[in-house]
Amino acid sequence: MWAQALALIIALDAVGKMAPLPSGITKPAGESMTRAEANELMSEPTGSLSRGWTSSGSLDRSVRVPLRGTGYAFFKHIRGRETYYGTAEMAGFVARVGARLKAAEPDSVVGIGNVSLRKGGRSRWHRSHQTGRDVDIAMFLIDRRGKARNPKDFRSFGPDLKSRDGRGMTFDVARNLSLVLAMIEDMDVGVQWIFCAEYLKQAMLEAARTRGVDDELLKRLGRVLHQPTDALPHDDHFHVRLYCSVEDRLYGCLDRPPLWSWVDRGDAAYEARVSALSRILAHEALDLRVDAVGWLKRIRASPAVPALVALLNSEEEKLARASLGALRAIGDPAAIPGILEALSRAKDLKWASRLFRTLTAFWTHDNLAVATRFLASPQELLHTELHAADHTDFLITSAGLLERFGTLKEAPMLLPLLDNRRRSVQTAAEKALRRITAHSSSPKVASSKGRRHDRAVKWWRKLLTDQEDWHGLLRLGLRRAGHKLGDDLTTSKNVKRLIKAVDDRRAYVSHNAVRLLSSVTGHEVEPYFRSRRALRRHWERWLEQNGDSWKERPPQAPAGIQGAP
Repeated sequence: MWAQALALIIALDAVGKMAPLPSGITKPAGESMTRAEANELMSEPTGSLSRGWTSSGSLDRSVRVPLRGTGYAFFKHIRGRETYYGTAEMAGFVARVGARLKAAEPDSVVGIGNVSLRKGGRSRWHRSHQTGRDVDIAMFLIDRRGKARNPKDFRSFGPDLKSRDGRGMTFDVARNLSLVLAMIEDMDVGVQWIFCAEYLKQAMLEAARTRGVDDELLKRLGRVLHQPTDALPHDDHFHVRLYCSVEDRLYGCLDRPPLWSWVDRGDAAYEARVSALSRILAHEALDLRVDAVGWLKRIRASPAVPALVALLNSEEEKLARASLGALRAIGDPAAIPGILEALSRAKDLKWASRLFRTLTAFWTHDNLAVATRFLASPQELLHTELHAADHTDFLITSAGLLERFGTLKEAPMLLPLLDNRRRSVQTAAEKALRRITAHSSSPKVASSKGRRHDRAVKWWRKLLTDQEDWHGLLRLGLRRAGHKLGDDLTTSKNVKRLIKAVDDRRAYVSHNAVRLLSSVTGHEVEPYFRSRRALRRHWERWLEQNGDSWKERPPQAPAGIQGAP
C-alpha cells in the first residue's frame, strides 16, 4: 500500500498540483516526526482546492475557466454572474469535453452555464455548486425543420422530447448522447453524476444500445445519468458533478455516496495521509497534536477514530475537546463505545454532557439503546460523582434520540419527562412524542400549568395506553391533523393524500406521512435530510414512474415501523 500511495502522491507532485512531497509522509512508522516535518505535512496545497461538500463548502485558489475554448462557450449572462470559477480539474474537464465533441461533431458548440463563484460558497442561483466541482451544461436540440442547433440558453423538454416553449424544438438524442459519453469517458476526472430527467435518460440509453455502446459503458451511463430526488428533474440542462480529485481529498474535499467502483479516488494515498497525521498525535508538542486533530477532522478520517477516541481521556482539555469535535464531524458509529467509556470516567458535568450530546451526531439505531439505558438507569452510564447532578442536558439529548429513532415501544419512557421541573425537558419529551405518534396534545404540556398541565399529561398517557398498533396510531394522527385518509391506505386515492400530507408544515405530520408511504409502498425513504417540499416532489415523481406496480409487492415495514397494513 505504501508504494502505491507514494506513487500517487509523487505523480501529483510531478504535475504541479501538489506542494513538494512532505518528508514526514515518507518516514517509516517507527521514526518520530520533527516539528518541521509535521508542519510541512499540515501545510496547505499550492493549487486549487475544493473544500467540503458540494452543498456546504468553499473553493480555495480557484481557476478561472476560460469563457470560450475549442468546442465550448459560456453563455453571455454567466459573464455577469462571474460563476465561471472551478478547480483545475474542472477547467481541464470542460476543455476536453468541448474538444472531444468538436472532433466528433465539428459544428457543435457545448453551452456552459454556472460553475462556481471565485471563492465558492452558496450563490443566489444554486444551493450546490459551492466547491468548483459542479457545472451546468446545456442540451443540444433540433429545430422544426430537422436542423441541428446549438443551445443559446437552457431549454426545457417534456416527456415527448419536445420543447415546452412551443417553438417546435426537439431534444437531440444523438448529439446529447455523444456529449454525455464524452464526459463519462474522460479518464482524467471522476464523473459522479449527470443529473437529467428520467425520460431524457431513457431516450439516450436506448440510442446508446442502438449505437452499439459496449455493456460496461452502458452500465456506467445507466448509473451516472440520474434524475435527482431532492431537486427539480433537470429537463433543461445537464448538471454534472465531479468527484474530489485525489489530492483535494487529502486536504478536505468531501464526497457523498455513491462511490463508483470504476473511479480511482486515491484510497491508498488517503490512508497514507491519515496514517502520517495520526503519528503526529504522539508528538510532544500540544499545538501540533491539536492541529493534527483538526486535519483529521477536515478530511473525515474514519481510520483515525481509535486514536481520536483514546484522546478523549487526555489530561490536556484542549486536545480532548478537539478530538471530540473531530469524532462528531466524522460521524463514524465505531466511536460510540469509546465515547461511552469516556463518559463513564468523566467527573466534570459539562464535559460529560458534551460527550453525551455528541452521540446525536451518529445516525445509527444503536443510539436508541443508549437513550433508553439512560432514561431507565442514569447510574449505568455516569460516573458516581455525577449520579446526583442535574441531568437536564442528558434528558434532553435522550428525548432527542428517541424522537429520531424511537417507536411506540419506547414512547412510554418519555411520559415521566413531561412532569420534569425543567420546561426544556418537557418540551423535548413532547416533541419526541409528537414525532413518534403523529399526535399533538391541546393544550401543550410545556406551555401549560396546574390542572391544564396535568390534563395534557393524562391525555398522552391515555393515548399510549389505548393504542397498540403503531401503524393505526399514525393513520389516526394524520386524520386528526386534517388529512382525510381512509382505512385502506393501499388505494391510489389514499396514497395521493399521504403524498399531499408530506408537504404539511407541521414536521411531525410530514415525517409520519413519509413513514406511512414507505410502509404502504415498500419504497423506503428517510424523512430526515430533505425539506418537506423536496420529499413531496420525490414521492410525486416516484408515483408517476411506478403507477400501481408497487401494489404487486406485499407491504413491508421499514426500520422503525412495527407492522404493515
